[in-house]
Amino acid sequence: RSRRQRQMCIRDRRVDVAIPADAPPLRDRLQAQGFKTYEADVRFAMRYLMDRDIKGGVEIEGHAADGDGTDLVFDDPILRPAQAVIRPRILAFDIETNPNTDALLAIACYGYTADGALLDRVIVVDKRDREMPTQSIRVRSERDALELFCQWVRSFDADVITGWNVIDFDLTQLAKVAQRARFDLQLGRERGRMQIRAPQGYFGSGHAVVPGRIVLDGIDLLRSSFVKMDDYSLDSVAQQVLGEGKTLGTRSAEDQQPDKVAQILSSYETDLPSFTFYARTDARLALQILEKLKLIDLAFARSALTGMPPDRVAASIASFDFLYLSALHKKRMAAPSVVSTRSSAGPQSGGAVFEPRVGIHPNVWVFDFKSLYPSIIRTFNIDPLAHAQSEQQENCIATENGCRFSREPGVLPAMLDELFPQRSRAKAAGDEIASQAIKILMNSFYGVLGAPSCRFYNPAIANAITGQGRHLLSWRKDWFESQGFQVLYGDTDSVFVASGRSDAQVAFDLGQSLVARFN
Repeated sequence: RSRRQRQMCIRDRRVDVAIPADAPPLRDRLQAQGFKTYEADVRFAMRYLMDRDIKGGVEIEGHAADGDGTDLVFDDPILRPAQAVIRPRILAFDIETNPNTDALLAIACYGYTADGALLDRVIVVDKRDREMPTQSIRVRSERDALELFCQWVRSFDADVITGWNVIDFDLTQLAKVAQRARFDLQLGRERGRMQIRAPQGYFGSGHAVVPGRIVLDGIDLLRSSFVKMDDYSLDSVAQQVLGEGKTLGTRSAEDQQPDKVAQILSSYETDLPSFTFYARTDARLALQILEKLKLIDLAFARSALTGMPPDRVAASIASFDFLYLSALHKKRMAAPSVVSTRSSAGPQSGGAVFEPRVGIHPNVWVFDFKSLYPSIIRTFNIDPLAHAQSEQQENCIATENGCRFSREPGVLPAMLDELFPQRSRAKAAGDEIASQAIKILMNSFYGVLGAPSCRFYNPAIANAITGQGRHLLSWRKDWFESQGFQVLYGDTDSVFVASGRSDAQVAFDLGQSLVARFN
């Protein structure tokens, strides 16, 4: 028989291989022979967690032996999902180098140990017999500095290592120092080299793997949590969040000389107290910013929601993959493998924007749809599976752009059906971290469907969401105008309406009644 006939006679099968590394070659051989593969690109670790619905916390059953660096080592245990409350021990650090970054000058550390003691010290590399300031330790070589730093990290036993631009600068430079000093840089809980992945793309950032610990960069945490800043430098963010900035001597380092790096070097040579205080301040400010904004707590909360490790919660496509595939498997279905060479299949539309009526307007109402895109997804059953099922069905839901969806309950709306009440409960309980984690996750669902690198990429589905949004915004504008009110502006999910009332309280009360009528 022909290859097509043979394929039509074979039912879909799950194929397990002896070791994970055997999967990609088998996938490639099958695809080369014209067979379609499903989820053959999913990494083994993610597949293992998906199949067991493990996100964030895990319950382990099995025989344990004492570990070397870690407390316990389990050999082939049984793993089950579990709720886990994480209070990670966090160590912030910062390094100082010369302008050419070919000489290490100092390593500063800041954090609280398990017993509540404060570690606030700096290692200074200096061959001269100068008197060291308080909370400073002098070593004579870069190698000695690395050795002492590793000792501090091990004795502190950090769960999380952090800093400002800590991956792309501090850890990257330490790896270079270790290479030229021929030092085995061991920062993990167990032996194993630190691995650093260089940033990808213009807005990308690096990723660091330290065995047994998590590396979280302060700048990345800010951006991935959608905390908007005009300037993401440590000094600027510290001024805005903490009300203080970096200091070198008696004045702000940025104000003293145009060349800040030269000023730091000059301070290292002539004013060690100012230099060491500056280094320690960098480490302290990084940790205090993250604590004030609760960004590390947010990363762990997002991890428990998405199944991603805390250092990968910003990976919205991978997070969506984990959640959607897990739900799909419960329906005994599998998704296609990712097509790595796929490019954008068509234009994507955004939200509607009305021409503003320029001027100063008193007592303006702002009517805002609650979670517009997630609500549209739930209302119209917008979902990759429901879209695929609609091809064999007649009585379907059709959106404004002509995209069709089955009336059978979709996977994505069901996920949102669980998340909406979770967020409401979190808000009612005053749990801002959980509420923000859920909001970020829900708002990411639309974006991933319009990304070519996503397994479920489909511009028709993404445009169905934005198209319904534009339709609803225009419909709302028409409704208010039909009631005799002037719409001043509109953007994506909000309209600005002139109340026509001079008394603010009267305008507010009328606005509330209009909300009820409109809904």
